[in-house]
Amino acid sequence: LRKIESALPEDLRNRARLMADSSGLTGLLTSGNTVSLHPAQEAAIKKIVRTAQIAGAGEKTEELIAEFENNFRPRPNERNSFEAARTFAHYANRESKESIDLAWWHRPFPGNFGDWLSPLVFAAHTDKRILFQPVAGVAVRKHLVSLGSIGRFIKSNSVVVGTGISTDEIELNHKAKYISVRGPITAGVLKKSGGPDIELFGDPGIIMSRVIPVERKKTNGRTAFIRHFSHKQIPMVLNDNMDELDVLMSHPDSITHFVTRLNEYDNVVTSAMHVFITCQSYGIPCGLVTFDGFEENVHGNGIKYGDYAQGAGLAHVDPIAVPLNLTKVDLDNIITDHKISKAKFDEVEAAVKAGLSAFDR
Repeated sequence: LRKIESALPEDLRNRARLMADSSGLTGLLTSGNTVSLHPAQEAAIKKIVRTAQIAGAGEKTEELIAEFENNFRPRPNERNSFEAARTFAHYANRESKESIDLAWWHRPFPGNFGDWLSPLVFAAHTDKRILFQPVAGVAVRKHLVSLGSIGRFIKSNSVVVGTGISTDEIELNHKAKYISVRGPITAGVLKKSGGPDIELFGDPGIIMSRVIPVERKKTNGRTAFIRHFSHKQIPMVLNDNMDELDVLMSHPDSITHFVTRLNEYDNVVTSAMHVFITCQSYGIPCGLVTFDGFEENVHGNGIKYGDYAQGAGLAHVDPIAVPLNLTKVDLDNIITDHKISKAKFDEVEAAVKAGLSAFDR
C-alpha cells in the first residue's frame, strides 16, 4: 500500500492518506500483534489491555492480571503490558462518573513518556474519567487530540489542543474543532488543507512544571542522558559523569519520579523531543541531539522541532548530530538554556481549559 501511495499524484496521495487515517484503516493495517508468542497468552494480554480501557473496570483488570500470573510466567514485555493496562485503568477509574475521550499514542508498552503526557496534562485540569481513544482507530464519539505529532490522525469529531505534525507532506482534517496547534508550521498545513486560521500555539508539554511542581534545588554535578525509544538499541559510549534514564513509562507516579530526578541534574542530553520540552518547562539546561547514522530513526522530516520552538516563542531549534562516543562531544556546544515566558505558560494552559470546555459543549 505504501508503494501504491508513493506512486499517486501529491493531491490524490494526501487525500487517500487522510481517508485511510480518518476511517481507521491505517490503524488496522499497523496494529500488529501484542508481545506474546503463545496464542493463549496473546489473547489474555489483549483482554487485559482492552478491559483496562473501560470505565469502572479497574478491579476486573487486576483480576485478569492475577489470573495471567497464576497461569503463566510473565516475561518482561508482558509485564510492560500490565503497567500500561494499570495506567489506562488509573485514568478510566477516577471518582467522577463523567468522562472525556482523549486520543494519544499508547505504544510501545509500557508507554513512551512524551505520548503519555497527554492524559496526565488533562487529568490535572479535570476531575472526569479519561477514556482512551486509539489515535489511528475509528472514533465514533467526539474526542480530544493533544500532545504528539499525531495531526494526520485528526478526525472530523476531534477537538484539537496543541497537536503537531512530523511532516508537512500531509493534509489535515479541516472539519475538526481547533483550539490550538503546536506551532505555525502545523497551522500553515491546516490552512492549506482548507482549515481555519489558528494563531494560538504551544505544545501542552510546556506546562509540565505546573502539572507536577518540582522545586529545583542544588544539583548533583552530573548529566542525565535520555534516548528517544527508537534509539534504544544504539551502542552508545557515555561520559563518566553521565547517567542514562529510561524514557519508557506511562503511570503518573513513574512520570513524577522521572521529572523529579531530572531536576536533580545539572543538565540533560536527550534525543526525545518531549523530554527536551519538559526540561525547558522546568528550566533545566538541555541539549537536543540525534546520532550519526541514525538520523532517520525518529519519524518525520524534522519540521516538528522548529514548529515547537516557534510555537513556544523560542529561537529555532534542531537536534544536533553527535557521534556514538559522547566522550568526544563538548556538551557546552550542545546544551541550551532557553526560557519560556509566563505569558506562553498561561496561553497554553488556557488552551487546555478551552479544549475541555469545547468538549463539554
